[in-house]
Amino acid sequence: MKSKQLEDGGYGGCFGGICSSGSDETSLAIMALISAGEENYSSTIINASSCLKTFQNLDGGFNSSHDWGSSNVDSDSWAILAYRDWE
Repeated sequence: MKSKQLEDGGYGGCFGGICSSGSDETSLAIMALISAGEENYSSTIINASSCLKTFQNLDGGFNSSHDWGSSNVDSDSWAILAYRDWE
């Protein structure tokens, strides 16, 4: 999983040769990596957490990888859980 981390530190998908990170995928990757024993302060987790912060909206929520700008309860909860595991 660590080898799939994108240049911006996040995780996501590739379509038509263009890869982009998403808040949902990055949150889930953080939780999975920590559950698998990755140290909380490894460069992999730090970079993923930094990327995840870029998805936070002005209302405090997180936009989905598919909503492009709209906060939603699913993305919010995954980000909160990822940060809880990371702290």
